[in-house]
Amino acid sequence: MKAEFHRIREDNPGTDPRPLGVYCGRYRNVLGNFFIEIRQSLKDAHLLELLFLGREEQMYQLRHLQGDMFEWAPDYDEQARRAQFTTWDTAYFQIGFHFKDGDEASSLEWAGGQTLVALHQS
Repeated sequence: MKAEFHRIREDNPGTDPRPLGVYCGRYRNVLGNFFIEIRQSLKDAHLLELLFLGREEQMYQLRHLQGDMFEWAPDYDEQARRAQFTTWDTAYFQIGFHFKDGDEASSLEWAGGQTLVALHQS
């Protein structure tokens, strides 16, 4: 999986992300019972972090892939430590941001396009 993400980066050189702050916020599902928080890393201002339901123990680094697409794939050992399946398709670990009229992301797409959640700033 990491090799595939590496290949995508190599095949798309020079596709820098927008300023990281435009991706930050809380993205909720339509029902409002699930959200993903995106924030700038507390340890490295050049990185983003993804937190499921805003929980620190469910925090993953978001790494730029291309354009407004990021990935959060943990390595095999990290997935095993968290007791997660290690056979997910790469699309599961991709987050794509969408922009409308403003400079901030209006929504994100996760899990291969199956989950689209609208932005609600915290």
